Amino acid sequence: MIVAGFEFSLVVELSGISKSYGSVHALRNISLGVSEGETCVLIGPSGCGKSTLLRTVNGLVLPDTGTVRVDGETLNESNVQTIRHKIGYSIQDGGLFPHLSARENVVLLARDLGKPADSCRQRAEDLCELCRFPRHRLDALPGELSGGQQQRVSLMRALMLDPPILLLDEPLGALDPMIRAELQEELRQIIRNLGKTVLFVTHDLPEATHFADRIVLMRAGQIAQAGSFEELRNRPANDFVKQFVSAQESLTFRQKS
Repeated sequence: MIVAGFEFSLVVELSGISKSYGSVHALRNISLGVSEGETCVLIGPSGCGKSTLLRTVNGLVLPDTGTVRVDGETLNESNVQTIRHKIGYSIQDGGLFPHLSARENVVLLARDLGKPADSCRQRAEDLCELCRFPRHRLDALPGELSGGQQQRVSLMRALMLDPPILLLDEPLGALDPMIRAELQEELRQIIRNLGKTVLFVTHDLPEATHFADRIVLMRAGQIAQAGSFEELRNRPANDFVKQFVSAQESLTFRQKS
């Protein structure tokens, strides 16, 4: 990709992606590239396909048509496990295994890959500092942690192998507003400091604006418009984009008043 004379390598590239479940078309001929170090936020109403699109990147969903390239490699059934090691994945509510401690959740994949116990222990402690998780809570079960702490553990697990790519599927959506605002700022700083390539799903336009280098607004399995918040607000591609931005801005105003 070349922008303003500068060339950026595409770390994630989706070409002609379609996916149907019976008569339901979850994705319709989606093409999207995400550059190295870019935070690309997928947003849209419920059922628009944004989470399905995210899951195609790590092979949890295999498209009916089209290709997925990750770090220059075309994703297929034979290499999906290897490619997943390049991707950190965090979802709403954390997705932690309830019978494993916070530490065991964080180091699970690294242990399965045969990483030395000492290096796993040190990496988990380093991630505690990065994600502001109290070390003395590493041996607690997920049910003993607050929602914010569970989300921090989920992020630590996603970062355990230091992957170049992060997939974040509404990672802060289940938190109360005060905790969510705190974690939004912390997560943005973590992403910027680490220089990861990020695909971030949210239904909240202010949150999208807070994180995004680029916003991709979806509708009915298609991309309605991609660009900055200012482009979506000031130069909407169609009436849906105009109405979506207006509705989100009205909701934000009502929440603040």
